[in-house]
Amino acid sequence: MNAASTHIDGEETLKLLAAGLVRQHRACVKAEVLDARGANERTLTPLALLMAQARISRLQIASGQLASADSLHRLVANCMLPLGEWAPALLLGVDGAWRDLRLIDPELRVPTLECRGLAEEGGNVDDLRENVWHAKVREELKRIPLERVRDEAYRTLRRFVVTHALARQAELDAAVSALDDLTLGATLGPLLAEMYTPAHAGEHGRLLERCAACGSRVEVRGGEPRCASERCRERAPVLSVRDVLTVEEAWLLKRELLLFWAEPGQVEIALFDALRAQRDDVELYPRQDEVDVSVGEGRDVGIDVKDYTLIPQLARRFDQGAGDLALYRRKIVVVTDRGTRARGLARRRQLQELLDERELGIEVMTVHQAVDAFGYRARTGRQ
Repeated sequence: MNAASTHIDGEETLKLLAAGLVRQHRACVKAEVLDARGANERTLTPLALLMAQARISRLQIASGQLASADSLHRLVANCMLPLGEWAPALLLGVDGAWRDLRLIDPELRVPTLECRGLAEEGGNVDDLRENVWHAKVREELKRIPLERVRDEAYRTLRRFVVTHALARQAELDAAVSALDDLTLGATLGPLLAEMYTPAHAGEHGRLLERCAACGSRVEVRGGEPRCASERCRERAPVLSVRDVLTVEEAWLLKRELLLFWAEPGQVEIALFDALRAQRDDVELYPRQDEVDVSVGEGRDVGIDVKDYTLIPQLARRFDQGAGDLALYRRKIVVVTDRGTRARGLARRRQLQELLDERELGIEVMTVHQAVDAFGYRARTGRQ
């Protein structure tokens, strides 16, 4: 490697890039274009993104690569690909740990979980859009005096969002009304409505099919219809259509909520439903999302579902401790399969080894293992 590039910190550059992408996405949501200029011709591109671009260009030149990062548009487009396909070696981490990392979801065109995690680690962002939504919900919950009602209202809102990535106007109106009735006032109802946008005006007259398995929109890729949810496609590769909506009555969940609530929430609710079918002492999002699922009396078993692509980065999320899981006698982290059960087991083993090093007393399971461990057979001893 060229001496001029040896002082560049690869991980710090990756965190800068992640922060820049998060901030740029926020600007795009406000209808600002990439590489926009202000009235005084000063760039409106986030400083973190420009700093990362400069560092990556230097690394590419020093290593003999084509300096694709010289183009901001190409750099952002590359971020939809795994780092191993375009990034300088210094950005790939020890033993290529970051090789498979994508910073932008290629389908939703929003920063990935891993991207936002890196941005937070770098301390470069404190107002991620998903955090803003959480803050809005928390603020509205404070207006509800009874904790029991707060818990049920939060659970009702989250479950609707997860199961209605595509919603009819009548369904959204009914959910808003139900929340208002539950909380005896217009608290979470209007906020739920704010989480959706009407189907694009350019689709006037079209019909939108809805996936029977998860409630997401059906899209056509390569001439073939498929569910728009990647997680749903992994669990149910054969598409089944629930119903058809006209575009005039259709509302779409906002993209950042698709990625951070709807996609991982599918597994959370599937796990809860599987356990709830076998026992009564199971709760979804107890105490307004203290954990994803609790089992048993009080704080006996707490379960958090994690849907990260890269296990090492997921493990780093526990560097500061177990969070609210520490309140539970048994602390369970459930990792998604991200494909086959065999892959899920391999991911479980990798995360267990990394968390054992942190001595947090956390057990790692797959979804299937969690159902076996805490379902009917586990309680009765039957096989």
